[in-house]
This record gives sequence, structure tokens and C-alpha cells, in this order.
Amino acid sequence: MTGVGGVFPNYEDHLLDKKKISECFNGNFHEVLYPINYTSKEGPWQYHSPQDNKHFIDLNSLTWNGKIRVINKNNPSTPVISANQNKDITCSVINNFIHSTVSKITYQLNDFQMGDSAAKSYSYRAYLDNLLSFSKGAKQQSLKYHGFDQDTSGSFENVNKLRASNTNEGFKKRAELFCTSNFFHFSVKLRIDLANIDQFLQPGVQLRFEIEKNSDAFALLSDVGDDETFEIEIKDSTLEFDKMIPTSEYLNHFEQNIQQEPLIYSYDKCQIHYWPYTSGLNDLSVYSMFHTDKLPSYLVFGLVDNDAYDGSVSKNPFNFQHFDLKEFYLLVNGTSIPTQPVKLDTTSMDYHHVYVNEFLDKLKLKNSNDN
Repeated sequence: MTGVGGVFPNYEDHLLDKKKISECFNGNFHEVLYPINYTSKEGPWQYHSPQDNKHFIDLNSLTWNGKIRVINKNNPSTPVISANQNKDITCSVINNFIHSTVSKITYQLNDFQMGDSAAKSYSYRAYLDNLLSFSKGAKQQSLKYHGFDQDTSGSFENVNKLRASNTNEGFKKRAELFCTSNFFHFSVKLRIDLANIDQFLQPGVQLRFEIEKNSDAFALLSDVGDDETFEIEIKDSTLEFDKMIPTSEYLNHFEQNIQQEPLIYSYDKCQIHYWPYTSGLNDLSVYSMFHTDKLPSYLVFGLVDNDAYDGSVSKNPFNFQHFDLKEFYLLVNGTSIPTQPVKLDTTSMDYHHVYVNEFLDKLKLKNSNDN
């Protein structure tokens, strides 16, 4: 997972920095986009917002909405959580569930293509964003309704249907939300580059979105049946955001001053790269990772089981493991960081160098133009 910069057509009006929003806008209204294709319940879902020459778009308000539940595919009338007093769980869901049902999201501003087109890119980006960017309290409150409830350490792949024997509290709590006969109604902010832009999107921009669903086997956890026994139902999905109504004075200012200049705006871009490795390999080196004049501002490196990544109800795709990793280092513009590889031995629990602050400081990458 990497973060780099880029540009797309937008504008930056410093007048908005000097005036209150209420002095430039008369108010706002809510825009709801429905899928333009209903060919399959499995998606992909496409949404279109036509060009609007009078209103600004508040991208920070962009949400994906709908209702969702998990059912027994072979026999929908059979409850996923048993009705007996033990309330055993025949199927649950992986963490960050609402986002984890999505494989990738691509979108266009006019003819400018954005989004990461790699499979599973959105699932892992959203999970790492929520895992690393929010406090414990936020995870327990706000993110709960995204389907975020952390797995118990050491029990990520405990999918035992017997509630009393299952030691994964996240497995049990998430099942209570999504594996009942009732639909869970959701409204989540999308973890995409477009939604992180601070300023309003200018009038006259056409938006197109495509959301592609993950396989059910990727997002579900179970020890009952096989990958086809249970399925995810998503209904009434919409994309929603707020549009700002400018005052006539500000709209005139925008048309006469801002639109006359080249419309360029910087944004942070996040990409997910995936490399499969067969068992028994000793060298996991990745060469020419970044084909760009910019290096990422941060990098997250993780190892997961191939079957879990491809989708298996018996394996958790967020169960990151060390796989007996012995050493690692980075080559930045031909320079090794750190000078000597960081070594670790998980058998003897000798891995303290990974957490040394001096080493972490050295991993702060610089723009390649600085060398």
C-alpha cells in the first residue's frame, strides 16, 4: 500500500479562505445517485452524475448507502445464527465488512480516470485506513457501523460455529450485525482519493463511478459447507453527496476569475500492489516497484495467505503473518535503507529492531527529485 501525489482538474479559490462559507453559499441540497444498471445483483454497480453548471459538490460528504445481510444460499429460510439456546454461528463476516464487500472502485471526472483498478485494492486500502487512522474509541463507536470490530489476537481464523468454543470476539459480534434475518442499513464514507479533497468540486464536472463487488468467499467466514453455501445480499444501493448553492455574487466571481485560469488541484493517491509467491521461496524481492518520478510518502508491506487473498470462507484475508521472514530492507534510488538489513527471528522472539525509532525515521522516504 503506497501513497503518492497527483493532479486532476479542479480549482483552488483563496477567496473561500477569507470568507465564511455562509457568505459565498446560500445553502446546500442532497443528491442521490441510483445504479444505472441492474443486470446482476453481483454488480458491478455504475453511477452517473451529469454535468451541473450551477452548483458545487462537497466531496467530503460522499457516501455509499444501502442495506445488506448474509443468508444461507442453499436454503434462505434457514437462519445463519441457529435458533437454539446456544445461538451457534454457521457463518460470520470479515472485519470492516461493508468496505470489504467491495473489490475496487474506479471513477471519472469528465474524461479524467481515477481510482485503483487492481482487484481487492479497495478492500485492503479501506481496512488499513480504518485500522491505522482511528483511535480505539472511534473504532468501537463510529466504525462499528462500517462493520469494523477487531478480531481477537491469535484467533483471526477461528471460524468454529460453536459460540462457546469460538475465541474470536470479532467473529461473534460481526455476525450479530450482519447474519440475522434483518437487513443492516448502512451509510459509509468511501475510502477513495476523491473523497479526501478539502475543497468543493467546481460546477460543470460530470462524475461516473463503478463499484465492483468481491466474491462472497472473500468476505465471509465459516466452517460449514463450502464457498458456495452462504451469500451476501446487497439491496437499494446509492451514492450520495451534498451540492452547494452559491450566491449569485460568488458564482459571478467564479465564472469571471477562477474559470479563466488552468484548473489544477493536487491530491494524495493511494495504490495497492499485489505479488503472489509460491511456498518454499527464500527471496521475495520486488524490483522497480514505482515507475514514477515520485516516491511514496509512506509504505505498508504485509504478507497474507494466497488462498485467503483469492477468497476462502475458512481463511481470513486480513490475517497478516510473518511467514518466517528473516530480514528485509529497502533500496531507495540505489541506496539501501538501512545500510544493513533488519533481521528478525520470530522463533526466539528476537525482532526488537523492527520497532527502533531510529530505523523508522530512516524509512521516511523522500521525493526522488531530492537526490
